[in-house]
Amino acid sequence: MTLANRPLSADEVKVFSKAVADSERRAALLGSAGVSRARKKAMEIPRRPADATSELASMVDLLRSAESLLLQQLGAATESQAATALDREHYRRLFDDAPDAYLITDADGIVLEGNRAALGFLRCDAALAVGKPLAGFIAAEDRLSFRDALSTARRADGDARSSWRGRLQPRARTASDVDVAIATSRTRDGRGVRLHWAIREDPRAEQAERAGAATEPPVAAAFIAELKRNALLARFPDAVLQRLARSVAIVPVGRGEVLSSPALKGGDRFFPLTTVVGLVARTRDGETLEVATVGASGAIGLAGPSDIVARAHGGGSIARVTSEGLRDAANSSGEVWAMLGRYAGAQWAELACGALCNRYHTLDQRLAKWILTMHDQTGDARFAATHESVSRLLGVRRAGVTVAAGRMARAALIYYRRGSITVADRAGLERMACDCYATVRASYASALAPARIGDA
Repeated sequence: MTLANRPLSADEVKVFSKAVADSERRAALLGSAGVSRARKKAMEIPRRPADATSELASMVDLLRSAESLLLQQLGAATESQAATALDREHYRRLFDDAPDAYLITDADGIVLEGNRAALGFLRCDAALAVGKPLAGFIAAEDRLSFRDALSTARRADGDARSSWRGRLQPRARTASDVDVAIATSRTRDGRGVRLHWAIREDPRAEQAERAGAATEPPVAAAFIAELKRNALLARFPDAVLQRLARSVAIVPVGRGEVLSSPALKGGDRFFPLTTVVGLVARTRDGETLEVATVGASGAIGLAGPSDIVARAHGGGSIARVTSEGLRDAANSSGEVWAMLGRYAGAQWAELACGALCNRYHTLDQRLAKWILTMHDQTGDARFAATHESVSRLLGVRRAGVTVAAGRMARAALIYYRRGSITVADRAGLERMACDCYATVRASYASALAPARIGDA
């Protein structure tokens, strides 16, 4: 006898009644149109046990259909949310990497956000700019006209545009003539105003500067070409490099020569041209540790503690720049200021990474990292180094360097003879080196890379 053709027992009736009650609760929780119909259906279930099974099965099918529909809608919503997040990140990168300077303020001119180029104009990072009035970055004599422009933009209708010309003078630095386009928009709730500031150097001021510069004899092309042997200086705009060159002296250095230290007075900055310089920390007991290595792709004196000693690894030449000359050149170009700021940030990252590396990574990993860095900075597979000098730079015993270098030589990663190291298998050294090498290298590459729209 089938279930539908025989009377149900009291226990079976209880089970079916409980199942119906459970289904009703699920229907109430789901709350969709289809579920509402299922719930209504459940409320109308005859209490005759013979019909309970078919009615319950029908209702469960409806519930499953509703559940499947809800899961599909949830999946679509999740995919849409992920796509929106990717779009937001994409446009965030476009905003940050745009070559033109953009700021967003509220109706009172309080800075809400800005891209890298804008922060270069303001000569500060986001933490110091956000929440501050934009008027504080304007030259004192131009603040009245700036407030008039702010008031006009604030009263404008949505999507309205206006402009302002004046001078930015952040933190008592040299003023920069700028041409600013101002766009007005409404917040999402329609109650507030957002002002969008597109800032660029005033072309009229640039033309006047060029006219003035035309009266001065240009720096010799050969001298400029020599300065461009440094990758950082090579990325300066030609007009800025011409301006900087008047504060530069190219000087020869010998192996082991100290360029800067707490004992030496002066605030010069150094850009290696044909040598590599190690930044060395020293304890009171005379123990040393190289915390950064700078070659023809960088600079010395832009970042780092003041008690660091800069010592040349080998003979060559450097460009010595006065701090005033470098400041004047950077103040004349927001692009240069931003690039120097990125480089200084990368050098601080190398110092921080070095602290972790010295604490947690093996000598083999650290030695491989140092050899790769020297290879990068010299541009030559063979460079001068002794076990004694390397042990001082890595802050370890000479015997440890001898053992580690011996393992590398037996593995055909390097050749070592007569006080020099030759890189034989760079790929093998990269596999042996710790992650710090790739991290630091990527930081410097990002600092020197020009900002372009669409970079990911």
